This record gives sequence, structure tokens and C-alpha cells, in this order.
Amino acid sequence: MLSVDMDGWTELTEDEDDLYWETVYGEFDFRPTVDHDKMPSFDEPFDSMTWRIDTDDPVRAEELVRPALAAALVRAAAGDANLIALDWQHTSYHVDVATLTTSPWLIPAVPNGDYSLLLARDLRFGWLGHPWEPSVCVYGDLLPLVRPLLQELGWTVLRRGGRRRHLRLV
Repeated sequence: MLSVDMDGWTELTEDEDDLYWETVYGEFDFRPTVDHDKMPSFDEPFDSMTWRIDTDDPVRAEELVRPALAAALVRAAAGDANLIALDWQHTSYHVDVATLTTSPWLIPAVPNGDYSLLLARDLRFGWLGHPWEPSVCVYGDLLPLVRPLLQELGWTVLRRGGRRRHLRLV
């Protein structure tokens, strides 16, 4: 696979893509589903909160969430230059944290039909977007940085804390 770099978003190689998705499937016991009786699709980390995306306008939600989420991701990364952006069934990327507030995003923050995940490379924090619940699970150092925004938007808290006590760092 040819690596393409667009404004700080660099395609994962096929091996990297496989590794990160295998990690998500293993560490989060990821079970993609549209069946509401089988949700959530992730074993959410214990230091997490999951919000229902309370809007009928995902484009407007994306416009409201993305700038604050970008700033929060920069702060949470604290010196780590790259994040991993995974878009289920689509191209995934290394993301240069420094470009998050200035460049177009190649995956959505608010899931729009597929799971979209923004993760620290070592999984210490993340944003797990579920398209069919619809929800986002936020955990780790990112949680206190985005909680005020999601509260301000009035999104409903679905769950606090999860079933996974410890994540294996990649």
C-alpha cells in the first residue's frame, strides 16, 4: 500500500491497519453490531463515559464537536506526535496531532455510518464512535477535557465506567 500524506494524515500501511484493528478487537472485545440488544459494541474502559449523540443533524454535531475535540486531543497527547484514526471498513491513518486544529479531517468525529475511533497509539486515551447506537465513548486523559463540551451540547450520558479494567498498551 502506498502511503499518502494529506495535511498531517498519513495512511496506515496494511500491516499497521491490521495490527491496530486486531488490537481494537482484542483489547476492547469489539463486536460490531446494529442489534441494540447486543450494545455496546465495545468493552468500555473503566475510566470512561459514553454519551448518546443527541441530534438529528450529524453534520451540525460534527461542526460543534470537532474544534473542541481537536484541541482536547492535542492536550491529551502531551508531546506524542501521532494519534491513530480508525474508520471501520475504510482507510485509517496516523494523524499528526499538531495539524488537528488546522487541517481537514479524513474521518468523522461524529460517526456517520461506520465506527470511527481516535486513539493514542498506546491506547491510553481515546474516542470510540458507534454509528448505530449512536454514541461516543471517551476514556483516559481525554475524558476530563471533552466532558464539559458534551455536557454543554446536552448529550445524554448512557454509561459511566466500563468492563475493561486495564488495557494492554500497544
